[in-house]
Amino acid sequence: MTSTQFPGALEAIPSPAAVVDERGAATQANPALAALLPRVDAMTPLTDLVNGADYALLIARLSSATADGPVEVTLLGDPPFPVEITLGPLIEGARVALFRDLRAHRAEQKVLDERHRDLTRLSDTVLEQAIELKHYSENLEARVRERTEELRTANLDAIYMLAVASEAKDLDTGEHVRRIERYTWLVAQRLGLPPKLVEEFAYSSVLHDIGKMAIPDEILKKPGELTETERQRIESHTVEGERMLAEKPFFTQARFIARSHHENWDGSGYPDGLSGEEIPLAARIVHLVDVFDALTSPRVYKKAWDPRQASSAIADKAGTSFDPDVVRVFLSLFDEGAFGALITDATAHA
Repeated sequence: MTSTQFPGALEAIPSPAAVVDERGAATQANPALAALLPRVDAMTPLTDLVNGADYALLIARLSSATADGPVEVTLLGDPPFPVEITLGPLIEGARVALFRDLRAHRAEQKVLDERHRDLTRLSDTVLEQAIELKHYSENLEARVRERTEELRTANLDAIYMLAVASEAKDLDTGEHVRRIERYTWLVAQRLGLPPKLVEEFAYSSVLHDIGKMAIPDEILKKPGELTETERQRIESHTVEGERMLAEKPFFTQARFIARSHHENWDGSGYPDGLSGEEIPLAARIVHLVDVFDALTSPRVYKKAWDPRQASSAIADKAGTSFDPDVVRVFLSLFDEGAFGALITDATAHA
């Protein structure tokens, strides 16, 4: 993976982010990071941006090939300021680094601490204390809501970072997962699902092939025919994907999708041979839209199918490969022209 493989996906990350090589040198920064750190030029080592006390800590994280938790460091500046850096896994000599500016968070925490100290000094009357406590509680509840949204945003950033890394295994720029996300959103919405569930299905869909990160390149990118052992190894990306997403409740739908997006409606799929409504609905949707996007996207080994031809192939597989209800909804959206921009994008970016 090199920084030129997913420039569009990097810029799509809303938080400050950069691609760094295995020595920690920034080879590409998105606009949000450029605004936060104007001094970051091509090949700027991250270690040049931190103070001496944090240097060893950052070096230790950069030497790890896996994705660890966030590390808090102080960046050199006028004045210096704290940030939280989250490093993605090292893949083919590069990794994605996410930056979170902690200044606003520290300022808010300082205000909250000061208000807490003020509250503890109030001893005039029980009534005054009760009133202040009520106000403090309201402020604290508001801050909890804000923090919940911050954590949600951080989780979404992590999802897109992992998706970019997994798609890089297939030399994809990340546009494929963005299209899958939009297809999934449109189909789930037309099925009449609650808005929150529609959103969960959509952002979780980008991790459908995350398990491919565990498959060796010599098998995943093999040009010739696969042996039975190699085929089984590739199919294991479904189970590997579920395992990689097993720890966080936020990834519940993503786990369902990762494991079951190759299950067929008639039970002929893998890894579990599930059939019908045994297959999670999110996985049934992603299975269909992933196949359609693959058919309508050009690859080095094939031309893109005509969209009408691809939609006919989907219709032919209703009740065998795909959920008939999902096929019906998908085809109605297709006939309405709802996918036009996505199909054009597949041709332009593949």
